[in-house]
Amino acid sequence: MIKKILTILLLATLICFPLFSKDDENVTDEYEGITAYSQGQQLLTMTLGGIFPLFNILPQAPTGSVIEDFGTLNIGVAGGIKWGSFIRDNLSLGAEIAFSFETTANRTLNMIPITFVTSYYFMAYPFEFPIYIGTGAAISIIDDYFRVIPIIKPGFGVYWNFNDDWAFGLDVNYWFMPEIYLWGDYQDESSIGNFLHASLSAVYHF
Repeated sequence: MIKKILTILLLATLICFPLFSKDDENVTDEYEGITAYSQGQQLLTMTLGGIFPLFNILPQAPTGSVIEDFGTLNIGVAGGIKWGSFIRDNLSLGAEIAFSFETTANRTLNMIPITFVTSYYFMAYPFEFPIYIGTGAAISIIDDYFRVIPIIKPGFGVYWNFNDDWAFGLDVNYWFMPEIYLWGDYQDESSIGNFLHASLSAVYHF
């Protein structure tokens, strides 16, 4: 009797084992490549949205440090392409080239920031939440004036994974642009520009 019971239990185990194995395999495949990024994976992020002039700081104004608005500078258009490669789980290093243009009544301000970017990704399938900071320089062109200005761009994103290859979402980042002259004829023209960039984003995983 005992032998018969053991034989039945053994057969039941052998029959059920493939079913449980199949279920486990499906769960693994569903989350594979989405819940976390590992070393060697790469991303290409494309953004397009608006650039909002916030305020300008004049640290060496004759009356002391002054915060002023940008006057007639209008909300503009900005976008960019960012590449990143993961050096460890969820931590990536990369670079971004961006652009923006804003207009006034009869002038156009063009900026081309080029930055090195460090990003960290928090995951909550099917969403991901990167935080990042970019540092580099921005080419600023208005009329016949050409300048290269340091730029710091902290920001964050919210993406939804459409599939294993593509994600879509929003990015918000702050453009902090200190243009400081410690001596010379341009000392009184020192300024720190502050802009906010909000955009739609498409992310390609490879």
